[in-house]
Amino acid sequence: MYDKAEVPALCSAYAFACGTSALIHVGRRLASALSRSTGAGDVISALVTGDELVPSVSFLVYILYTIWDLGALGYVASAQAWKVALCAIVGQVILGPGAAYAGLWWWRENVLADLAQ
Repeated sequence: MYDKAEVPALCSAYAFACGTSALIHVGRRLASALSRSTGAGDVISALVTGDELVPSVSFLVYILYTIWDLGALGYVASAQAWKVALCAIVGQVILGPGAAYAGLWWWRENVLADLAQ
């Protein structure tokens, strides 16, 4: 779909989006935890909120489907797909769903660019 010369700029944009989303997610979580904390239990409850459960699960299902699709099409090996799926799950918890989504698309563009001759 793109020329191979366009892929580095596209991947840079995805990397920037991933980093920015991660900084916002982590900063927001820390600010929320510090503003409400009176003890260790309050910090944990501030970090794990229920209002983002459905969007986070939706992102995770889509991310895992995308990884599965690339594996089913034969673009990636099963071992690589499992590693990326694990990284996506951990990344979504630590860095947030937006960062995990942008990181997945960074990886996906690199996979698809490697297929182009």
